[in-house]
Amino acid sequence: MGRPIALRLIEQGWRVAVADLLPSAQAFFDENTQLVSGFIDFYAIKNAVVVLCVVDAGQVNGVLFGHPSGPHDGHHGLALRMQPGSCVIICSTISPTQMAGFDKRLASLGLDLIDAPMSGGPVRARAGTMSLMVAASEPVLSRQRSLLDAMSSQVHVVSHRIGDASKLKLVNNLLAATNLHAAASSLLLARQLGLDVTIAQAVIDESSGQSWIGQDRMRRYLVGDVKVHAQLGLLAKDTRLALGMCADAGLEAGWAHIASAKFASAVALGRAAQDDSTLIDCVDFE
Repeated sequence: MGRPIALRLIEQGWRVAVADLLPSAQAFFDENTQLVSGFIDFYAIKNAVVVLCVVDAGQVNGVLFGHPSGPHDGHHGLALRMQPGSCVIICSTISPTQMAGFDKRLASLGLDLIDAPMSGGPVRARAGTMSLMVAASEPVLSRQRSLLDAMSSQVHVVSHRIGDASKLKLVNNLLAATNLHAAASSLLLARQLGLDVTIAQAVIDESSGQSWIGQDRMRRYLVGDVKVHAQLGLLAKDTRLALGMCADAGLEAGWAHIASAKFASAVALGRAAQDDSTLIDCVDFE
């Protein structure tokens, strides 16, 4: 998601610096785009904004606050070197508690935070039509509104309380995961009943059982498209976080436990880096 967002911002005339620990990802920008020349210049910029598109809270912490003795320290500790008054936008899916914790640490450094998880995939990110859920104080949102609008035409202000956008993102992803598990299970059921699964999927896509994620993933699966569009391990992480959030709130959410357990089982089988459409290979009726 980071690459299409960066390309969109560059295309719209924003001054952008890009950092990625994967050499191939970094090389793409170094070779194909015009960027701010080096992070020394970036650190000196007042009112700079860091947009984080990383996997989890551990990676967010590493980028913002660094690792005491880990590798690649030259790319870490951004928050410790940013000018007061600058802003961090965290687009990662993490727990509301973790997001609130980052807010407190950044505030102690004089830095603003926008809780801004995203949804929709790389294609919509590149087109600027992904869903961007945001939560922050009104003054912070006002200062960064032009940037948020440049990132997406679908900016949903959830509230002015840090953590609320993360809550809504986890609600969304829990529904997405259960929809995907249900879609995979239903297609497998059709197969075991002797039905043509291609016809079954086509009918479901035009009927009341349709869901966006089921349609997208099962259509690709049926034609053998195994390219990784969204890693299975991400929904495993997100369902775990969502159920933890529910537990903290004293809510059971029993309807989601089966799907979460199935994603966790798929990860245990070594499928974390595979496309999440392959969850169907792990579905059974035991």
